[in-house]
Amino acid sequence: MCSTSLVEWATVGAEILVAAVIFYEVEEHRASTFMTDVQDKDFYEKRAALYDAYARLAGSTLKERAEAFRKKLWGDKGLRELCDSQWTYFNRLRYMLRRSLHRRLLAKWFPQVMVSFWVMTAIYVRERQQLRPTPIHNYGVVAVRESLKELKKHGFKPLTIYSNDGQARVEVSVAELENMLADVDAPFK
Repeated sequence: MCSTSLVEWATVGAEILVAAVIFYEVEEHRASTFMTDVQDKDFYEKRAALYDAYARLAGSTLKERAEAFRKKLWGDKGLRELCDSQWTYFNRLRYMLRRSLHRRLLAKWFPQVMVSFWVMTAIYVRERQQLRPTPIHNYGVVAVRESLKELKKHGFKPLTIYSNDGQARVEVSVAELENMLADVDAPFK
């Protein structure tokens, strides 16, 4: 009777091990797919178009620029669709990874992207959240907070958002990053 019990436990242990290996493979596939997608030339070019449009706007503060970009997005359907598709992708990815071994993948690999996107679009995103409330929007903000913590862990340095030709540049100072770490909406109030 004891040997039967031992065989049963060994079988259960083997099944748990197989399940763990499958889970790990699924997790690695998710991470690999994300890395492939986010580095895709088309995805990057769309993001660069948004950086370019933002960097060329006038404004002496991050709030003024974010407000100008909000107006530009509402006035340019194509640009707004680019912005929405990028945010949807980041929200979806962070949601998918919320219980994953790789839940901080965005923050680890692309913290500057998440923070830059927030700097550019915070006012627009908050307005859109009021117009179409859904909890899924919070996953992007979670990724921004994680990204700020990741940047802080390596020592905050000024973050630059620049146009395609590099001529127009917007610098996010260390002080502004510190303020955002305390409250992601601080620079936009």
